[in-house]
Amino acid sequence: MSPPNTPSDPRRRGTIRARGGSLQVRVSAATAPVTGRRSTLTATVHGTDAAAWKRAEKHLTRLLRRVDVSRTVESSVSLRDVSGEWLRAAELEESTRRAYPGLLDLTLLPTFGDLPLRDLSPRVLE
Repeated sequence: MSPPNTPSDPRRRGTIRARGGSLQVRVSAATAPVTGRRSTLTATVHGTDAAAWKRAEKHLTRLLRRVDVSRTVESSVSLRDVSGEWLRAAELEESTRRAYPGLLDLTLLPTFGDLPLRDLSPRVLE
């Protein structure tokens, strides 16, 4: 049977590939901020028949959902509150620590400061 999931499909965010007598499901999760390395979620499905491919597709969907959920913010805390906490906790050079509050007050916070984090998106920022 031909695999229904081809790595050349640009719309796919994960892959399923045959490895011996099983199928490997892989999804790229994110780049680790400290190491800069990509993290990958994987699952193994035993067998390579049509039923195994269906199970692998279900695993792929679950892994993609995990990645999507981890990228969304559910908090109703405002950007203003979070930015203040971040400034207190961030490891910054002293000159940067002095400059950031002014930059935030002049640029982001007047427009987006009172928005809950869950409402911020690239679309809103555009």
